[in-house]
Amino acid sequence: MGETVSPKCSTDGVRPKIPIQPVRNFFRSLLRFRLIPLAALLTGFALVSFSQSLDALSQKVTSGSVEQKRDALMQLRNLRSEDASRVAAHALQDSNDIVRATATGSVVFLPKQEAVNSLLPLLKDRSTYVRKEAAYAIGEVGDPDTLLGEERDDEIASALRLLLEKDKDLEVRSAAAVGMGKAGGLKSVWYLYFFLQSSPKTEANDFIRRSAVRSIGTVAERLRSTTIVLPGLRKDPAPEKYSQMDFSQQFRSFGSASRTLIEILQNRSESDDIRREAAQALGNIGVLAAEPALTANTAAVDPYLATICKEALQKLKNIKPL
Repeated sequence: MGETVSPKCSTDGVRPKIPIQPVRNFFRSLLRFRLIPLAALLTGFALVSFSQSLDALSQKVTSGSVEQKRDALMQLRNLRSEDASRVAAHALQDSNDIVRATATGSVVFLPKQEAVNSLLPLLKDRSTYVRKEAAYAIGEVGDPDTLLGEERDDEIASALRLLLEKDKDLEVRSAAAVGMGKAGGLKSVWYLYFFLQSSPKTEANDFIRRSAVRSIGTVAERLRSTTIVLPGLRKDPAPEKYSQMDFSQQFRSFGSASRTLIEILQNRSESDDIRREAAQALGNIGVLAAEPALTANTAAVDPYLATICKEALQKLKNIKPL
């Protein structure tokens, strides 16, 4: 009788080679097709869980204690979604000052115009805390369209200007200046400039003036990275050229503000803090005419001012004159 060959071996005693790659590909395909419904199922669970979470937080916002409402609003803010902000918007009308103030920071993920429209009425709130937080929240919305200096900028700038110039609380006025820098545009630069021109140089006003100077530089910094086409340019450069532009030569608002900023930088009777902010803002605006004043202060006694002036001069190296 002949010897039976084991199925595990070939006739010469060598184990046959099984092609591995096709097998791997087969199992990968099988796994992938099984994972697709699994991923869809997990996504569905996540959506249901998110919806249930919003429902639970909504109930706390409408009927919880002050502390429960505040906690729910902070959780809604952390979700960073439009749906969560819509739930939080109901608390803007709450009778408690703390709840209304907390809600201002939780509605900033609504569509930008809607968020601004929701927050603007709170700039007239009876509570100084609410007015301050509403001004900061408008700044957090930061709509790029306001840089155009047209209707939306005018709406924000006019409302915040009223707080900046008329409110009795220093922190509210400072918050208004900060909000103008983060959410305003060319109209806001005009209003900040007018404020610096008319505001007395007192110790009480120094804090607000410093915020106003910083905000002029903030508008310039936002404008530097924009891709929108702006009206009022003396020349019409491609958007990428904004990074090389001296805004004081292109926009009258920045031109007027820059002259005031240079005066502040050169005035040793001004506080060190406001002179530092002026130097920083001049660098952000790209004011080539400020080079002598900045250079003179690179050897200032205040080491922070000297460093900021050096950094501003570095920025000016990227600016091209008209």
